[in-house]
Amino acid sequence: MVEINFNYLEDSALLKDDYTTSQRLKQLYEIDDYRDVLINARMLAENLCKQIFKIENLNPNYYVSTNEPHNLRSDTKYLRQNLDYPLLVFNLFDEIRRMGNEAVHDSKYQVSKEQAWHVLCAINDIMVFLLNSNEGKNLNYLRPDMIMASSDFKKRQIKQVEIKQITNNNAEMAQQVLQKKKRRSWKKRKRLKIRYLS
Repeated sequence: MVEINFNYLEDSALLKDDYTTSQRLKQLYEIDDYRDVLINARMLAENLCKQIFKIENLNPNYYVSTNEPHNLRSDTKYLRQNLDYPLLVFNLFDEIRRMGNEAVHDSKYQVSKEQAWHVLCAINDIMVFLLNSNEGKNLNYLRPDMIMASSDFKKRQIKQVEIKQITNNNAEMAQQVLQKKKRRSWKKRKRLKIRYLS
């Protein structure tokens, strides 16, 4: 069987902080603690998702409907809509999320060695994709489907997301409008009091 080695993260400027977490995943797998592999892989996937927001210069405080919180599921959905990454990258995030949720919330969920290996390969291939596409590295994928999905992806392409920046001028104008509204409402209340008193 192929061994996973996360040593390529040590010299990465992009994912260097994830090296110790990745090594811990590998150690958990080696001591047959497969449930913790899934749980920690999910947390690492959340961190990788946040890294993608930074890499692609996307707003992590994007709008979600009032019924939906900001979480890994909504983040990957947002990234899927705004990035031209291969679809398989987002599917890997979803697989890690689902398996991690099962491992955390269902105490009867039986985690097999194969499931833990599958999640480790998914984490590895997401990180390899990020490094290959952003740092120009030529690292190998573990999953054959990821090799095929990323073969057409030469350079990352970002759909432009417009984020309106508030300038000092806009802030001053907003304060002036607010002051005018306050004055108007005060005058109205004063007039109503005079009417009721007379």
